[in-house]
Amino acid sequence: MRTVFKFYRSTTLLLIFMFLMSCDKESIESETNYSKENTTIKKDAESEKAGLTKDKLHKVMTKEAADALSTIIVVGYAKDVLSSTGKNAIFQYESPKDFAVHQKVQKKLKKYVTVDINQSIPKTTFPLIVAKNNRISNTEIAMLTGSTETKLAKQLDLRLKKMNLGPLYGAYIGGYSDASKIELVGASDLELYTPRYRGADDENVKNAYNSAKEYSNKVIDLLTEYQSSISGGISIGGVKISVKDINPKVTSNFSTGKMFKSFHGMIVAMSKYASSIDKNSFLFEIACSSNTTKISSCFPCATFMASQKNSATSVHLGRGDNWNIPSSCSPSMLSAWQSNIIKWYEIGLKSLNKNSDWNAFISNYSGENRGNKLIPQMFLEALTFEDSFTKRIINTLPDA
Repeated sequence: MRTVFKFYRSTTLLLIFMFLMSCDKESIESETNYSKENTTIKKDAESEKAGLTKDKLHKVMTKEAADALSTIIVVGYAKDVLSSTGKNAIFQYESPKDFAVHQKVQKKLKKYVTVDINQSIPKTTFPLIVAKNNRISNTEIAMLTGSTETKLAKQLDLRLKKMNLGPLYGAYIGGYSDASKIELVGASDLELYTPRYRGADDENVKNAYNSAKEYSNKVIDLLTEYQSSISGGISIGGVKISVKDINPKVTSNFSTGKMFKSFHGMIVAMSKYASSIDKNSFLFEIACSSNTTKISSCFPCATFMASQKNSATSVHLGRGDNWNIPSSCSPSMLSAWQSNIIKWYEIGLKSLNKNSDWNAFISNYSGENRGNKLIPQMFLEALTFEDSFTKRIINTLPDA
């Protein structure tokens, strides 16, 4: 009996031991499997995060991609000028000290297209940029035609000094002129917006916006005071002078993540008077203030003016920072500009289709960019990377 009891007790203990061993094994296997699964999940998450980061870096426009796009369009524009007129595109620099950098740009471009460079007429001689028409085909004719506007520009400069508003940068005032009247249409205007293709750069954009806001508002002060002073009517050489549609002061404060649009005086004037231009009238832009010295159209303005068949009397490759088109612009004018930007992009891309910075960016939009319809907006956002076109070209093109 005692032997039987010992047998059963031994058997029971053995069964309990085997059960406990089985549980420990399952626990160990479970913990091991969990650890493996957890490691896999972490690796997948890290891999996904890395993929998203890489993807995001490609989808967000970089300064290098922006410079490349700007260069592609310059090349396309210059090639189109050559093919349509039989003459090289001309880019003008302001003073002799600018010659060296423009010569470097000319040499870099030579592999793709030949352009001419020369010095523009100084502001002291002619303080206007004029949109060409059937009557005004070059700066020399513009000087003869715009003698009254030149006198007006000098009056505005004197009034600016009298008001003690200080030297202003980029203070261009658009206007319309015919045989009987001159109408000024206000200062450059600004508008905040959310970009689609480039990332935030809050500190730099905020500083640029605040400076542009200050200068625009001071020009508005000048025009408001001038308008008040001529309320009884004023004429220069029998031509009536007036100020039309002064834009309200810029009051919006910078917001995080925003960029801003800058509407230049010439483009505002073109948007307002496009249907009024004939052989007896023309559009112009006054360079106001001692620190606003370039008497040439910025390249972005030049693209818009050429698209409306009213090319600029002079074009420079300096800055066109944050340039944009006002909402007052007609759909037909906007469409003409967009079509030309796409055309110049496609022409230029044939020469620069191996640019890695641009290809890395644009390849992410192949499905959306049918017909290159995204290029005009991408070009506008490329201009929010503030820099001269000479530097954009030098940064993009290899040495000749």
